[in-house]
Amino acid sequence: MGACNEIKAPKLRHQSKHRTQSDVLQFHFDNVKHSQVSRAILHVFVHSEHWLAEHDSSTKYEKNFNLTIHKVKRNAKSYQQLVNYHEGHIPKTKGHYMSVDVTQMVDEWYRNPSSNYGLVIKVNGQNGHKLIVINSGDRDHAPYIEMFLEDTRKRRTKRSLSLTCRKQDNEKRCCRYPLMVDFRKFDWDWIIAPNDYMANYCAGECTITFLSKYMHTHVWQLSTSATPCCSPTKMAPLVLLYYDTNYNVVQSTIPNMIVEKCSCS
Repeated sequence: MGACNEIKAPKLRHQSKHRTQSDVLQFHFDNVKHSQVSRAILHVFVHSEHWLAEHDSSTKYEKNFNLTIHKVKRNAKSYQQLVNYHEGHIPKTKGHYMSVDVTQMVDEWYRNPSSNYGLVIKVNGQNGHKLIVINSGDRDHAPYIEMFLEDTRKRRTKRSLSLTCRKQDNEKRCCRYPLMVDFRKFDWDWIIAPNDYMANYCAGECTITFLSKYMHTHVWQLSTSATPCCSPTKMAPLVLLYYDTNYNVVQSTIPNMIVEKCSCS
């Protein structure tokens, strides 16, 4: 298998009218070819004791609670199927996210999108709307799914002319170097996930000494006056989760965001 690609919360939409008994959260996402779900984690924000005392003082909450995830089923009298059970506690001063494994459910949705009717989150058998955040209108604390994919394509091992280096290697030839891009440093608060990613970049010399390894480029240079340079020859997309102008949570696949290979061209 190839390296996992991280995807957080493909499109989130809160549909309170979907069922009268409870609020249904729906996560819609596009399938990526030649991939399968290896792991999926649902993140739910839990308010603190201080927040509850200020906003819901009439209700008494136990410090510990049981959170259950239910899969919505079509045309069933009992429309919910228990997916996972998780024990949690109410933080004292500052709310935080709790994580629940929902791999099996998301994998079923991924393989069969027509079975995706959403999920319901309950606290101690109740909806627990005050204790946890389930409304996508709260953009800072909306629930999201972190999904990990595996590449299912069979790859043949072959020698590559593309080099991968580190700065301390002192490599002069054309090479791919790591470059971490952190969106938070740009103050791009509209991006939900990932917060950062490895973009990589190409650098190095393409002198006559090294060009014998790139025969086409070598012949091309001999035939013209152009000078070859070290540049990307293979790029990969980045799956981005962000808020659009209407504050909807949207997933998009942005092409050519990650340098995978470099060579002289």
